[in-house]
Amino acid sequence: MLVRSDLKREERDRLQDLITYFGSRVPHLQMVKVDKMVYIAQLYHYSAYGELITGVPFISLSRGPHAPDIRSIMEELLARNIIYIEQNRSEIESANPCLLIKCDDTGTGHLPDRCLNTLQNVIEDWGQKKFGKVLDYLTRTVPFLSTPYKEPIDFRKSPPSHQVKEVLPLSRRTHIHRFIHSPGEVVWNKNDSARDAAGVSLIEVAEIYLCLCGTVPQGIVSREHLGFDIRTVSAALAVPDEIGVQGSGREDTDLDLSRAARLTESLAHARCFNHENEKVAFWAGMFFLKKRGYPLDKGFQEGIFPKLYEYEAIKAYFGGISGTV
Repeated sequence: MLVRSDLKREERDRLQDLITYFGSRVPHLQMVKVDKMVYIAQLYHYSAYGELITGVPFISLSRGPHAPDIRSIMEELLARNIIYIEQNRSEIESANPCLLIKCDDTGTGHLPDRCLNTLQNVIEDWGQKKFGKVLDYLTRTVPFLSTPYKEPIDFRKSPPSHQVKEVLPLSRRTHIHRFIHSPGEVVWNKNDSARDAAGVSLIEVAEIYLCLCGTVPQGIVSREHLGFDIRTVSAALAVPDEIGVQGSGREDTDLDLSRAARLTESLAHARCFNHENEKVAFWAGMFFLKKRGYPLDKGFQEGIFPKLYEYEAIKAYFGGISGTV
């Protein structure tokens, strides 16, 4: 539900400090980019320190996360002449001059040191990026993707880690989409760090889901595809390792097949991805094996899946299409 919140005075002061900080240090700060920069600061700060840089609620909307309160705070700052608007007629958006937020006060307000550290990192990474690049980034972050349309984004559903702000680069997204369309044809680059990764990450599973929904690697996700339970998916991905068959000479292969089967079974039972849930589970297991170097082209027939709630059936199927049995 899209709602406006009643912010406490201390929260309003914090937002004012954030807006004026960005306004005084980002040379080309478009008005529409302000709340996006605050959202990115939220991601960075929570991933680094396990706390939110602001308590302002962000809502999941068609054009990315949005905080209505930030616009009202900007209006207050404009009325008090703390910030001002400058028109850049060399850049036209929707037939209107681009509106830039400026602030002459270069002070830091009451922001603590680690908040300043976060803001400096955000400006370094995104201050010079065009709005389209910013939008592509934040609409591919897990907190946004996991939130249903028009619902508040709850950052605390994800444990603090780099994955909170992680987004797959376009090349990796494209690779995943190509893999799902032609699993036997995709070959991992030997220099790709994902090739030897221990498992499948949450953001990779999210991209698998988006591909199965028909979303292209680049572009804003359709509102009907937003929303899944982060905690349940994370728990499903945390499948324990199993011990291979001792003395068979195939311990590594058996372990890989076991992990892929457990991953698939666990995601299938999680039921987090609506009508695409079983396909997501299946392709996550396939993706794990591909990252481990298996060709996955022996006897594979698209659309024919094993019983995804039976571990032994999944493992046998993966063994057949990977050429290991």
